[in-house]
Amino acid sequence: MTRGRDRDPLAWVDRHFAVELPFTRFGRNVAVLSLAGLVPALAFYVALALDIPARIGAFVALHLAIYPASAMLFGSFGGDPVQALRVTGPTLAQSAGFANLSGVYLYATLVSALPLHMALLGQALGQFQRAAPVLLLSFAALATFAAQAALLTILAGLL
Repeated sequence: MTRGRDRDPLAWVDRHFAVELPFTRFGRNVAVLSLAGLVPALAFYVALALDIPARIGAFVALHLAIYPASAMLFGSFGGDPVQALRVTGPTLAQSAGFANLSGVYLYATLVSALPLHMALLGQALGQFQRAAPVLLLSFAALATFAAQAALLTILAGLL
């Protein structure tokens, strides 16, 4: 056998998980393999954790740009861009509670992530089985959206 990669998977397992190995080396190999198995699940959670703030951040940034621009270009907010920036915060807080039209845009932004959530869930579940049923992926993506909407509504209530 060569010192390089083993071509036979059973030979690889025997080499790295043999009973004759010292306990520390065997324990290290088990720990490394176990942690490597967590990578797909961790990637899924990191992607979801980054998706929500990125969408909400883009939503807020667009409002911070659009409100002063509409004040300068169209005379909205009395033509005062500073006044436009002053009302942006309360308007966004109300939109999270679905109290104005901006709430429609906010939740539409979140709903548009459903295909992304389905793809991420499909990849995560694909690690454990062959293919995830579309109905399961749809339900899980809708549950993710519902959790996001509930979180935003609760945060709006606190503001």
